[in-house]
Amino acid sequence: MVKSKERKMRKFGESIAVILVILTIGGTIWAIFAYDASLAKKRNTLDLEAHPISTWSKKEIRVKRGELVRIRVINKDCVTHGFAIPELDIEERIIRAGHNEIVEFTPKYAGEYTYLCVVQCDREQHEFMTGKLIVEK
Repeated sequence: MVKSKERKMRKFGESIAVILVILTIGGTIWAIFAYDASLAKKRNTLDLEAHPISTWSKKEIRVKRGELVRIRVINKDCVTHGFAIPELDIEERIIRAGHNEIVEFTPKYAGEYTYLCVVQCDREQHEFMTGKLIVEK
């Protein structure tokens, strides 16, 4: 009877060990895929900076039709700026000085669209706060 009890305890211990190994392997695999997905998002993020002289860092951005676009609008100026792409129904985002905003969308149609600052940021330079988003096939 003692040997039977020892055998049961050993089997129980082995079962726990197997479960722990399976959980460890499964958790590791999940972590790898989650990390890879977050890296893919970061790789597909375009930075667009609003500079102190009221201009965008890029006058032209090229993207592919049907692919997710992530634009990180970074306000490096000391005044509030805005961002919108009216023709694509990308509504205005207000970005305070020193802050940033992520804009995500998937363009359905190829073409040229205008992105612009939607906040009166400077009397003389505000009109130059525009750029082209070119959606390629």
